[in-house]
Amino acid sequence: MLAMFSKLFLGQPCVVCKSLGIVNTKTCGHHIIEKGRNAYYKFTPMNGLPLCVEHHRFGHNIAAHSPNSLEVYKFVDWMKKHLPRHYIWYEENNHRNLGNKLDLDLAEQILRDSMDNPAEFEEMIYG
Repeated sequence: MLAMFSKLFLGQPCVVCKSLGIVNTKTCGHHIIEKGRNAYYKFTPMNGLPLCVEHHRFGHNIAAHSPNSLEVYKFVDWMKKHLPRHYIWYEENNHRNLGNKLDLDLAEQILRDSMDNPAEFEEMIYG
């Protein structure tokens, strides 16, 4: 199912690049709330954003999973300014401990619904 989640974001424009007026579709799905920290949100589409490699891990300014905590902070700050719905969702759910229980059937249905409704999915991402 992780492949299904990733496929939702594959080829979608990187949200950070797009905010800079650049179209970069060499992307993958980024989990806003790390999938290892809270499996409950692992397959929730709202927990994902399409990011290019630079803005996912290897950037030198904004990178969601950079080893440099300042770059990670800049990503969260960027999200607050450019994707307020995602930022609010992140703030509301990031510290919620729902354990690692996951209803796989429900998660699969949510992912399939997102794949079947690409316009709604894009609206969710880019607003």
